[in-house]
Amino acid sequence: LTPSILQQDDALQSLTESTINKQKLIEEVSRKVKEAESKAQDLSINIQLKEQLIKSVYASTKDVKETNEQYEQHIKTLEKEVDKAKQEYHDLQKNMQQIATKNTSEKSKLEGEYRKKCEMAKARLESLQQKEKQYRDLMSKLSGNSEKRYVHSLNVLVKSDFNGTSLDVVQAVLFWLLICLFLFRIADLQSALFRMKQQYETAQKRIREESELKNKFEQDLVREQQRIQELTIQNEQQQKILKLKTEGLVAAQRKLRGAPNGTNNDGVATINIEADMEKLVIERKELETLRDDISKREELIQKRESLLNERTELETKKLRTSQVLNKV
Repeated sequence: LTPSILQQDDALQSLTESTINKQKLIEEVSRKVKEAESKAQDLSINIQLKEQLIKSVYASTKDVKETNEQYEQHIKTLEKEVDKAKQEYHDLQKNMQQIATKNTSEKSKLEGEYRKKCEMAKARLESLQQKEKQYRDLMSKLSGNSEKRYVHSLNVLVKSDFNGTSLDVVQAVLFWLLICLFLFRIADLQSALFRMKQQYETAQKRIREESELKNKFEQDLVREQQRIQELTIQNEQQQKILKLKTEGLVAAQRKLRGAPNGTNNDGVATINIEADMEKLVIERKELETLRDDISKREELIQKRESLLNERTELETKKLRTSQVLNKV
């Protein structure tokens, strides 16, 4: 009886020591799990910070090269942290398997807990695989759909799925997808900026051309106005001469009526006066034609000035609208 009791005491002592060791091992494993979850949470926060940084780059579009370098460094750091978290998770699985192989009274309990954790891990894996498929579908649709729609979808996925859980390759895919969106947005901004500069240069060229044309018309107008003044002065002088010659003609006609057999000198004077009158009539017609041309030119210049002002206003509004849309 005594040896049997001693054997039972030894078995109980051995079992007690084994149980204590298992508890310590479980506590150590739990501590590592919490550390892994804490690191995963840090990675999730880091991803959210990167998302905020991308949004700030969308708003400012400044220092693009430097920002890309920062993202490359962040991606490398994130990859290292993800690999480290994976390794720790595999180590935890290995330790749990070792616990399951131990021949203890709590083996069934440990196996039940292990099966439960395996089921949770399997469910988590299936969920991540589903999310990965969604991300790939989003990537395939980026080229043909609104960018804002998919950015919103990704933000919802980030907030709903990556809080306080371990990270794997799906999170890296998500981060790379956000980086691709960032690069697409930068390319769109650069393209829009290039188009806006082209439109601005075209508008400036049109303004210069129209201004040169306006200056040409103004110079032509000044020259023609000067010519009108000269012709007006000449006309006044010719009217004075015509008046004198008309008076002379009237006097000559009176003299002719008084002397039927007048001399040839009176006939010559009459011919000269008629020639002068004909010349004066021609000059008056030229003056009237010139005045009509000047009036038409003035109307044309006014219309061109009005069109130029309207075009300038439209170009300015167009540039402002482009700037507002690009900022949005």
